[in-house]
Amino acid sequence: MTRTAYLDDNRAIGAKLIGRRIRSALRLLNSEPDEHVRLEWGPVLVEMDDGAFYLIDCEESKSNVILFELPNDGGRFRDMLARRVIRPSVVTNNPNDPLRFTLDEPIARIDVVSRAPTDDQGADWFEMCGLRLGFPGGASVVIGTHLTTSMIPSTSFMLSDEVDPALRYSPLRP
Repeated sequence: MTRTAYLDDNRAIGAKLIGRRIRSALRLLNSEPDEHVRLEWGPVLVEMDDGAFYLIDCEESKSNVILFELPNDGGRFRDMLARRVIRPSVVTNNPNDPLRFTLDEPIARIDVVSRAPTDDQGADWFEMCGLRLGFPGGASVVIGTHLTTSMIPSTSFMLSDEVDPALRYSPLRP
């Protein structure tokens, strides 16, 4: 898959999320998390209100996120999830969860998150290091990798005030 194809696929998959609600977001781990689960390393499985599943992971070679739309397989995939031992929720219904709002409203808009590459990196580095999901009323969550000044490779779910202010945002165009 070429660089353009995989980023174009990300845009097309991301555009399908607009107008839908997140039912759950599960971190897929093989051990107990070291950090807060929304900032932990590892892929995230997102289930939408219509039962569709998406996998979000960090593509470390160019520091971008990569999105996968998982096929509806008549429940077999859900059965496999039941076998996983460690899958903490990234977003919960707990009133104190800062990401709780993502479960209440449909996604209204999506922006591609990028950052300027350093001098020793190519132009396609960080070209799509995340997505900012916007919700009615102005709340948003940024999902991606290398979102802070620490440049940590993970698939993080962060509030807008937690990310590096140098990140750049542009409307998602499939």
